[in-house]
Amino acid sequence: MSTLLASGKGQELFQALIDIIYPAMCPACQKRSPVWEMSPLCPTCWSLIELLPDYLCQCCGLPIVGLKNFSDPETEDFALCQSCLLERPSFVTARSATLYNRESPVRAIILALKHAKNLSCIRPLLTLMINSIPQHLPRIDNEIVMPVPLHWSRFMERGFNQSALLARLVARQFGLGYIENVLLRSKRTAPQAGDREQRQHNINNAFSVRKPDRIRKQNILLIDDVMTTGATLNECARKLLEAGSGQVRAFTVARVAI
Repeated sequence: MSTLLASGKGQELFQALIDIIYPAMCPACQKRSPVWEMSPLCPTCWSLIELLPDYLCQCCGLPIVGLKNFSDPETEDFALCQSCLLERPSFVTARSATLYNRESPVRAIILALKHAKNLSCIRPLLTLMINSIPQHLPRIDNEIVMPVPLHWSRFMERGFNQSALLARLVARQFGLGYIENVLLRSKRTAPQAGDREQRQHNINNAFSVRKPDRIRKQNILLIDDVMTTGATLNECARKLLEAGSGQVRAFTVARVAI
């Protein structure tokens, strides 16, 4: 038997048996995925992923058809959404790879990762990020990658922080420094709901920074899975800036077009 498995035919037979017993299922449509070795997401579901359009708020990255011009006396004119016109977030800019909605395969694989603990879903999410980051965020000097942290109790429940898994791989892909356990989630908050103002109120003072000397004057690239109103990223950026960091940018896998 060992001689058979060592041959190409034996390996093919063994893989066929594994596929029968444990079929490779797409986490989005629950059908067999013929490309499991490359990604658990099947080709059909890949084709349904909706990338972000070109008409984005230049600050928070919200897709908006009718953009208004905001005149900044020290820079060129920027197209900003209404929320960013009224109050600029603490982060310089935030961008995402895809749109997030109830029908999106991206939503299905993020939920499969977070709640079903299907770690193979990291692969398609990472692919989306590394293909989009160079397009949306030109590289800057002295920037390190940092994940949005989980509260310790949620980490114990889940066993991992999906944002940290993605952030570490993004840093490795682009040859950037990586740091965690400096920005901490010091308050467990309920799942975010409501409009931008409500979400910001819920998240106020939910984060803290320890050992601020590790990030002083360092530009930060925050990584998270989903951005809705930007309240969480805004609060993270505010705390980092208070602790003496350089500018803060953010990138997420998906963006809710609210």
